[in-house]
Amino acid sequence: MKEVRSLTKRRFSQIIEATAKVYDVELEIKWLMEADLTFNDFELTDVIRKKTEQWHDKVVYPEPSSAGEDFANYQKQAPSVFAFIGSNEQGASGLHFADMVVQDETLKVAVDYYLESAHQLLEHFK
Repeated sequence: MKEVRSLTKRRFSQIIEATAKVYDVELEIKWLMEADLTFNDFELTDVIRKKTEQWHDKVVYPEPSSAGEDFANYQKQAPSVFAFIGSNEQGASGLHFADMVVQDETLKVAVDYYLESAHQLLEHFK
């Protein structure tokens, strides 16, 4: 993952510096902070995905994102899977906002997801 971060920063800098040169603009890039990459363990993701597809008919696979997520700190400690439950009300603010609106009916889906995933992982690693 460090290689990906290094490449991303290098390419970002090259693009920004080339753009600044075209417009004859001086610039300085300061990296103030870096979020660790949230990256799902392939084996765990495959186990959980297969099980989730068996009991839930609305599994959606999000596009890769470069958004930061604190969950990456947990992933430093153990192989992990980060998943979206899809509980936010349509048109409401996104995650981590005070006015996010959680749809009550999705809470059951979230609980089922965690229980089914835990059972499947226990079975897988038995």
